[in-house]
Amino acid sequence: MSEPDFTPTKDPWCLRYHHEGGGHFVIESDEGTVAQIAIKPAQISAANAHLISAAPQLYQALKEFLLSSEKALMENGIGCECERCVNAKQAAYRAIGYAEGKTSLKEGGPGSG
Repeated sequence: MSEPDFTPTKDPWCLRYHHEGGGHFVIESDEGTVAQIAIKPAQISAANAHLISAAPQLYQALKEFLLSSEKALMENGIGCECERCVNAKQAAYRAIGYAEGKTSLKEGGPGSG
């Protein structure tokens, strides 16, 4: 079975607040609406909206960090392999897998709530 094509909505994503219908946040790109978030509770909704709107930049930064750290380790032997760094790298690769649809989110598992 071939891997699914990973083509997310192109960034940048913009966060806007719309007042109609009691208010909601909208994350948009040049391609259209990416997500809408209701404002109840407002503080949590705002935090979620900001996090979602930053997703493309976070994804690219995480991928670049992982690639550069692995390259430094392979080419120059530079890098840390302590438990904290190993766990962080595993979590980062898992997050990339979730983002790319290569790892499924299971109910009750990481990232499910």
